[in-house]
Formats: sequence, C-alpha cells, structure tokens
Amino acid sequence: MSLQGLFENYDRVSTEFTQDQFEANRFGLKLEMRSKHIHSCRQRELRETLSQQPGSYSRRLRNRKLPFAEYCYACCKWSCSEDDWSNHCGWHLENPTMRCGLLSFRYTLAVAGYCPFCIGSEGLPSSQRMQQWMTKSTLLNHIDTHLKADATSECPHPLCNVPLRHASDFRAHFQDAHSIEEPRSNCVNRKRKREDTEEMPEQTKTV
Repeated sequence: MSLQGLFENYDRVSTEFTQDQFEANRFGLKLEMRSKHIHSCRQRELRETLSQQPGSYSRRLRNRKLPFAEYCYACCKWSCSEDDWSNHCGWHLENPTMRCGLLSFRYTLAVAGYCPFCIGSEGLPSSQRMQQWMTKSTLLNHIDTHLKADATSECPHPLCNVPLRHASDFRAHFQDAHSIEEPRSNCVNRKRKREDTEEMPEQTKTV
C-alpha cells in the first residue's frame, strides 16, 4: 500500500472510530464502558457483513447464527473463521510471551489478559488456552477458581517453572513475572460475577 493509501485508510478508520465514539456518548455510556461498546459494535458489523457474502450461510441459518469473528488484541487482527482463529491462537502458543496481564490506556483496552493456567493446559483447545479477558476483575476471579481447584507446585506458564506453594505465592508471582496486577489493599474487593458470564467468548459457550 502506498503512503497516500495508508493516510487515507487512517483517516477512514479515525472517522469511523469518531462516529462510534459519538454513538457511545449519545447513549450516555460511562467512560470505562465505551471501549467495550465500540468493540462489540465493530464485531457485530463485521459478522453482519460476512453473513451477506454469497455462500456463507443459507437464509434460514443466517437468521439463527451470525458468522464467526474474533479480534486478537495482541496482533490487532480479526479472524473471520473458527479454524483461522484456532490456528492464530496456536501460533501464539508456539511463540508465548511472559506477559499475561491486561493493559489499558485511558479506559481503552490495548492488550487483553490471559490465564497462565489455561495457557499451560495442553489438553485444552488452543482457542480456550488463549481466551482473552477484557477486565482485571474477571481474569482474577477466573484465576482464583484454578487456585482453589488445581493442585500444582510450580507456575503453570510454559515459559516459567518457578516453584510455588501457596495461593498467595502464585498471586505475587503472577504480578511480578506475568504482569497480572492485584488490586491495591485500599480498593474495593473484586466481585464482578455478572461480568464473568458476559466475558465468556461465544464460541466457548457451546463447548
């Protein structure tokens, strides 16, 4: 793509994002919810566009289920089929990084979070191992379920085999080595049960 084409594409995306942001403001969404709202709108628009392509779905099935579309925050890339997403997650598992914590900037999610236990569970499908978590509280609540159920004596992350004993050791290690931040002691306890269900990807709900 030429330099002029890059600038034209940037202007188009900036205009579309501004329009989505205007819609988010119009509905009176809180700042911390606008990024999630815009992402959901983008995902829905892409899936609806794919559903209109010839041969994608019959008209009957099109009314029941929209085509697959998943966004990788690490690569800033959309996958438009379950096979493509599975292969993409497989590539990340073959090229893992130590960071598993979320990264946000001005209420906008820049990097999704990942569970070290799921990443290290080789028996799970690649899409489940690389499940993306959109809020810190839901990721921490999910990790807590592993700490209560999984009996392990070392860090489960593939790049890490640090020996650990207690749940507090795991939490401290995840924060220091994998950038999964725990809430400050003066913050409200994490209790976002409703968001836990909202954040489960659609393709994993049927598993």
